[in-house]
This record gives sequence, structure tokens and C-alpha cells, in this order.
Amino acid sequence: MPNDAAAFRIDETSPQRWPRVRQFIESQLPDGPLRMQWRSVLDSVANSQLAASGLIEARSATASDALFGVIWIQPQDGRVANLLTPIVPATVLGGAPHAYRIAHELLNAAVRVAAAGGARLVQALLEPNAGAVADQLQRAGFRQIAKLQYLVSSPECFPTSPPAEQLEFEPWSAAANGRLESVVERSYIGTRDCPQLNGVRLTSEVLAGYRSAGPFDPERWLLVRDDDQDIGCLLLVEHPQKIWELAYMGLVLEARGNGWGLALTRHGQWLARQAGASRFVLAVDATNAPALRIYTAAGLECWDRRGAWLRILDPANAT
Repeated sequence: MPNDAAAFRIDETSPQRWPRVRQFIESQLPDGPLRMQWRSVLDSVANSQLAASGLIEARSATASDALFGVIWIQPQDGRVANLLTPIVPATVLGGAPHAYRIAHELLNAAVRVAAAGGARLVQALLEPNAGAVADQLQRAGFRQIAKLQYLVSSPECFPTSPPAEQLEFEPWSAAANGRLESVVERSYIGTRDCPQLNGVRLTSEVLAGYRSAGPFDPERWLLVRDDDQDIGCLLLVEHPQKIWELAYMGLVLEARGNGWGLALTRHGQWLARQAGASRFVLAVDATNAPALRIYTAAGLECWDRRGAWLRILDPANAT
């Protein structure tokens, strides 16, 4: 057997090889959310909705040109890149050491693509018991920064009348953008939701990331005011199938303890009702007990859990 430095090469997947990559993924992944994610990625690449440069493969350096593994990286607005972790059969090239080496090189290649796109963060979401994949990420410089709970509520839980009439909700405008950035920065003080991320990106970059999460509607990006003072924000996104997401909800330090966190959440649900939403969803750090109490009181229930893995990088010096 050739040594593993000569046994494979890492390349961007060419359009001619996309059917082969799809067949490889279908053969390696069982039915489930990850397989559906990969199908969505391949469909979007084929339809030119996503950049083909994010699809990277490891294949034989010999005449056989066999496919050994694939990875997907998607740089997006806000200097962040989303990663689908490597798919590499454990038996490739004869055993686990070779599979780990291939996965490591695929991860390094994905990070280089992210850095070239200006990303400051590369993030991956793993199922709770993804031991081998988690080990691969750790070896590649990633660390788990949070255990996320995904919460959902149905229309039966939505308020039937405005739940926060004492507060003013001002839609986003270019003129108010500086005030929104200030409120978001102030809401990070004492936060329990992924506090390790504070200061990693500019607030303008964080907001650009939220804006890219779905169709941007300024009427759903709300500055919250009380007695003519900005005290918080509520950022909502509508996804396909009329699923509404609470992308971010924050209160400045001096406005906490008044029950307004619940009022803002319920206001979001009320707006979702007015729009005919089918569901209202959000993600929260599982260690954020105050937020979990608020969301439970608003009728939200956990439907999924993921580990949030992150690599913070300097694009100029990525491996």
C-alpha cells in the first residue's frame, strides 16, 4: 500500500463529479437529518444557489480515482462559515488511522476556504453522541462552546392579544441601525448565552449574520423601548413552511428583572400568529437557566439538541 501522503489528494469537487459524490453520501449516511442536509447542499450547488467551492473531496491519487471522503463549508455574511463535518468511511485505505488522516486534511482544507472568504468563525453542529466526529474536530482546533436546545411552540400556544402593550416596538431602519447595535452590545453584558463569543466579532458582523439567516424583513427586526428609552431588541425571521424563528432577543442589563423577557417572547409569538405561522422556534444555550424558564413559560418545548463546535481563526493565518 502506498504511504498515506501519496494515497489521496484534496480537491474542490468538479461539477462532473457531483453525481458520484451524491451516490457516495447516499451510501454512507443513514436516513436522517444529516442526510437531508447533504441532499439540500448538493441540490443547491447543482442549482447554483451555493458556491461550488464549498464542496471538497478526498480521492485516490492513483489511477483508480476512488472517492475517500467529502466535506462541505459555507462562508456567509457576518464573517462566519457553516461546516458539515467530514464523511469518511472508517475502512478507507485499510483502517481508522488513514480515515482520521483524511478527515483531518478535509477539515484543514475547509478552514482554508473559510479563511479565504474572510470568516472569523467556523461552526459545526453535532448530535449529542457524535464521539468520533467530535474527536476529529477537537484535533483540528475546534472546541465545543455550548450545548444547544432547539425549542418549538405551536399556534395553540400563541397569544391571542398583544402581550406587551406597555412597550414600544420600533421596526428597523437605516437611521436606527446604530441604536440597534448599541442595544445588542449592551445586551451581551452578563449574558449566559454562549458568553465565549463575546468580542470575537464586531456587532455589525453579528447582525449581518442574523440578516443572512433568512429573508430580511425590517418589520420583524424590532427595537424595544420603554419610556422613550431603548431597552432591548427582538429579531425575527420567517423560514419556508411559515416557520418563524426568534433569531435573537436581548435586554440591556438595567431592564432585566421586570418580566420583559417573557413579554418580548410572547410578542414574537403574537406577531407569528398574525402572520399565520405554523411554528415558532429558537435555539438556546442549555446552561442559560433564566432564558429556559422564560421560554418554558411561553409554551416552548425542546425538540432537538446539538453541540455547537467552533473554531475561531485569523483568516490570514488559518492552517
